[in-house]
Amino acid sequence: MDSEEITGAVLHLEYLQWKKELDHWEEELYSLEHRLEELRKRWKNQNLLAQLEHYQGEFILQKENLNGLRQDIGKHKANVSEEQVIDDKPIQMHLYQSHLQIKSVIALKIPEYMKLKKDFFYFLSKHM
Repeated sequence: MDSEEITGAVLHLEYLQWKKELDHWEEELYSLEHRLEELRKRWKNQNLLAQLEHYQGEFILQKENLNGLRQDIGKHKANVSEEQVIDDKPIQMHLYQSHLQIKSVIALKIPEYMKLKKDFFYFLSKHM
């Protein structure tokens, strides 16, 4: 797609979608961390506690990824003028390329998160 066809309004819609996805991701991480904390209080087996600690570290990394993505999106959004969004004006090529970079990072991070979540649920199903 040519950047001349991409307008601020189109980007704005994608920002809203990203926000929803990141909010959902954040809520799930909160829930997973809460579950992990419950198990830490109940379990005494050091091997299982070490595995929980591993997952806790992974959840922290995921939250850092989320925060980094939110910051990148916020910076990028600030560079797209409100006028471009309201008037539905085409955006500049460098803004479009920046947008595509964020989009590709999100596309890479979501499968990583999904795998972590799947692995954690598998771990839970094995030990519950």
